[in-house]
Amino acid sequence: MKNIQHFALVALAFSVTTFAGIHSAVAQDGTWTAKTPMPEPRIVSAAGVVGGRLYVVGGSTGNGASTIPEIYDPNTDTWSYGSPAGLPRGAMASGVLNYKVYVAGGWINSDANASTSALEIYDPATGSWANGAPMAIARGATASAVIGGKLYAAGGNAAYPYHALHTLEIYDPISDTWSSGAPMPVAVSFAGGAVINDKFYVVGGVSINETPPTATLQVYDPILNTWITGAPMPTPRYGHVVGVIDGKLYAVSGHDGTTLVPNVEIYDPGLNSWTTGAPLPQPCSLMVAGMVGSQMFVAGGYNLSGGISGALQVYTPASTPPPAPLEFAGFLSPIGGSDATGGSFASPLRTFKMGSTVPVKFTASSGGSPVLTGVHTLQAVKYSDATTSTPSIDATPQDAATTGNRFRLTDGQWQFNLDTKATGMSVGIWQLIVTLSDGSRHRVWIQLK
Repeated sequence: MKNIQHFALVALAFSVTTFAGIHSAVAQDGTWTAKTPMPEPRIVSAAGVVGGRLYVVGGSTGNGASTIPEIYDPNTDTWSYGSPAGLPRGAMASGVLNYKVYVAGGWINSDANASTSALEIYDPATGSWANGAPMAIARGATASAVIGGKLYAAGGNAAYPYHALHTLEIYDPISDTWSSGAPMPVAVSFAGGAVINDKFYVVGGVSINETPPTATLQVYDPILNTWITGAPMPTPRYGHVVGVIDGKLYAVSGHDGTTLVPNVEIYDPGLNSWTTGAPLPQPCSLMVAGMVGSQMFVAGGYNLSGGISGALQVYTPASTPPPAPLEFAGFLSPIGGSDATGGSFASPLRTFKMGSTVPVKFTASSGGSPVLTGVHTLQAVKYSDATTSTPSIDATPQDAATTGNRFRLTDGQWQFNLDTKATGMSVGIWQLIVTLSDGSRHRVWIQLK
């Protein structure tokens, strides 16, 4: 355990009191189930989900840091290995961008006095690694998340003894550059990070080693470049993991400064309040988590005996009645039309000039009430004849207020100002596809000249 002594905060006061070791715990909000454990138990790893598989990268095995990714397939309940990374490290920031796992910073050989700023990028499709631009500040134990196609890394610390940083850095994969965001009000490391409605939620963590952890909830708005605080978590902790299910933040297990806690606490941003969920059957800290659909997969970490665990515990939320289907009211001017009158390849509904901005607008309802929430997206497909098309491409907006290829709500209408040039469109016949938050798709044909 020599290589992990500096970040083993949990070793300060680990309790060996046992918690009921059950394979499935039931509560109103869902259940936990044990799955096939990791072949190589580890802590302070990084993780990402690509193609429905959980990729666990780096981390300490107790004998230094691993470079071999472990890959879990929920469909077969099996693990496999990926290609080795260039750096053996732990406590990294991570996120998935363009179907690749980005791993930034951390501690070489899991030694907190050997911080790195390196960025490595794993492509599951080819099994290969590439290097990106390094962070400005070498550090580990950051909270990280992806918003609008960029990787956000907040807090963390650069060396032992731990003094957490206020730093927020933002990576843009298109320009391969890092920029700075507004510093966090409360400096934390070993905190949990997640995204709800395009805002970065950072909860819990510890500021200085051998001091109690915090329950603070800090929320960053990328558009305003500002932080606010939300209702504090009922249980202060660090080394926990977080996930988002149905727009709510789940904070799972971790260490309260004295012992591991099984607590699962759920934050509702609409109510700014916390409730209690089903406890984690095998409490742990410094583990990783990933969301596959609505299920949360928690892997590895320190366990109650102070050992490194390979346990994989999966949370499945309770089933809820399906929402009322969304009723698409049709495309508005200047396109007009709807599914039934959306034109065809031979007779596109409208013609626009190539290089122009095309306003795409629609309204929808559910149960007779207008739809004013949800994530609705726009894609474009070029056709060479009525049945032959190129792969769809995500639309690019003309205005900075729009996030990615998502529509924004303006004056009761969902709007997207389609930049035909920036999207990569060309002269010809195109089908625009609107995908509503319920998965339904609505199409209209246009021509670019």
